[in-house]
Amino acid sequence: MIKVYDNLIDFGGEVWDREKIKTLPENKEHAFVKYINMICNSWTWGRLTEKEKEACYKALFDSKTIGTFYQRWEQYNWLYNAFLRGCGYDSPFWREE
Repeated sequence: MIKVYDNLIDFGGEVWDREKIKTLPENKEHAFVKYINMICNSWTWGRLTEKEKEACYKALFDSKTIGTFYQRWEQYNWLYNAFLRGCGYDSPFWREE
């Protein structure tokens, strides 16, 4: 289970410092961690339920992305977009009260 804090991300026991993630090289080995760190700052992530966040994390983690850092980043973008659409995302006013 993923837990996101202001300064840390716990990937089910593997804990990463969010500031250090930003300084990692942009290579394929770091694409997943850097992408998760980025979406955790997004307003759409903030509107997901805890159950949806976990499902999203699992979908991204289980994806079979290939290629360079930038190719994987684009694949994660498509997956995240599809996930949000599945959650009903339809506008910048999604889930506003």
